[in-house]
Amino acid sequence: MRASMDAGEFSCKTVVILAAGCAEGRDLARMAASAGAHVVVVDHDAEQVKAIAKIAPYRIEALHLDVLRPAHCQLLSTTWAAEPLDLLIHCQALRTPHRAGAAVQAIATLTEGLSKGLTQGRGRVPVLFRPVAPDAGAGPAALMQALEALPPLIQAKSWAEGLSVTGLRLPRTRASVKGLRRVVCGLMAEDTAFAQGVVLPLAPDPIDAGGSGVKPTRDE
Repeated sequence: MRASMDAGEFSCKTVVILAAGCAEGRDLARMAASAGAHVVVVDHDAEQVKAIAKIAPYRIEALHLDVLRPAHCQLLSTTWAAEPLDLLIHCQALRTPHRAGAAVQAIATLTEGLSKGLTQGRGRVPVLFRPVAPDAGAGPAALMQALEALPPLIQAKSWAEGLSVTGLRLPRTRASVKGLRRVVCGLMAEDTAFAQGVVLPLAPDPIDAGGSGVKPTRDE
């Protein structure tokens, strides 16, 4: 597995980051752009996406849409249609953790809506989220279970054939930038070692021997 994002590694690849206004979204946009990708950042906050686009104006495109609103999800899906898409990064659950239910629905809707483009590209779909606190109420805990169940449920759909959907459970404290970089690199590799439709726990620091940034144990 590749250990870093070398310049040009993502050349001619298209990366879309949904709800990119969170810290992880900004970090991933910067990393993908520096590696040669065409990056589209989408968020409900116009100033946030404009600021992210300024990081690399010739590689990052800003799109002002609220990807938790059904009408905006439909607009994005219709506009994108079957345009090739290599990496679709879902950050909705990180950006608005208080709206986890809407995030679950939007992740499923947009993955299906953009599935034709994904099958024309590399078709990688990481879903990022954080676990709730141990003392969280029943409602937040139930929504977290829904997020955990989402990657395998999407992967099993007939329209998801050719896609690789992977859940990334981040630590409650911010995940290391280095770990995120390595995971995204591993997901994008043609010979990726990550299985489809699973949830992987991202460590605060890249601790496994392969340097992927995820713990070597697999969720069951």
